[in-house]
Amino acid sequence: QILQRLFVVVVAAFIAIRFEWLRQALRGTELKWRYRFPAIGVFGLLAIIGTHSGVIIDVHEKWWAIDLSAEIPEKLGETQAIVGFRDTMALVAGLIGGPWVGFGAGLLAGAERYLLGGFAGLASGLATLLLGVFAGCIRCLKPHWVATVTGVFWVAVAGTLLHRLMILILVRPYNLAVALSLEVIVPVGIVNTLGCVLFFWIMRDLDRDRLEKEVHEARLLALQAELRALQAQVDPHFLNNTLNDLKALIRLDPDKARVYVSQLADFFKYTREFAGLNTISLAQELAQLQRYLALQR
Repeated sequence: QILQRLFVVVVAAFIAIRFEWLRQALRGTELKWRYRFPAIGVFGLLAIIGTHSGVIIDVHEKWWAIDLSAEIPEKLGETQAIVGFRDTMALVAGLIGGPWVGFGAGLLAGAERYLLGGFAGLASGLATLLLGVFAGCIRCLKPHWVATVTGVFWVAVAGTLLHRLMILILVRPYNLAVALSLEVIVPVGIVNTLGCVLFFWIMRDLDRDRLEKEVHEARLLALQAELRALQAQVDPHFLNNTLNDLKALIRLDPDKARVYVSQLADFFKYTREFAGLNTISLAQELAQLQRYLALQR
């Protein structure tokens, strides 16, 4: 049930990442604060959705008594807890955006989980915050760990165990804390690892698009440099021919020479303007060609 709901969020995130403002925010989170705030907002919202898309369990009931269709109330009962993918989003926030984004998203989602109350509310809220910071620190200190699927997998496993440890330390009675941890560790571990790996693939697709764009821009710059170098080679030869033609026209037909000088001035005027542009229209190119042919005639 949780995986189905997680996949909906993953698809939504994959669509949202097509927007250029979000792509820039995710690329620039480790460089500028103005990119971190939208990233914190996006991942914090996804983590809160992860809480409210979860499944309510009662620590006094067996797993087969869980009502999978029950909606999350405004306040949980004292024996109720939530199994969702909030931790997955906190881990993803840290893995993608670094410690500050992980901290911000974990703080938003953790505080919201604490306010819901219920069994292990404080421990779960603190654990969400801790997981965001943990994943962000791994990205900063051990970036090669998060550059592969295997590394992301083990970070997610470690995050899952860290949350269970927080529950065992902070929640009493201890026997119920142990029972809760044992009951949910497998489904939560599967959701965390699969969710982090899916987001890793999404970000790798984003990086691939960025690299392809950079390569394309580099090729355009190289082509422009080549064309300008060629133009620098051709211009002196063209100028030499036109000046010789002008000298002959001055002697043979002064009136035509004056027209020739005017046409030559127009030709160089537009040549200078076009040299500073990356692209010109076909109409501009044809007009310049007509000026050139007029000079040759």
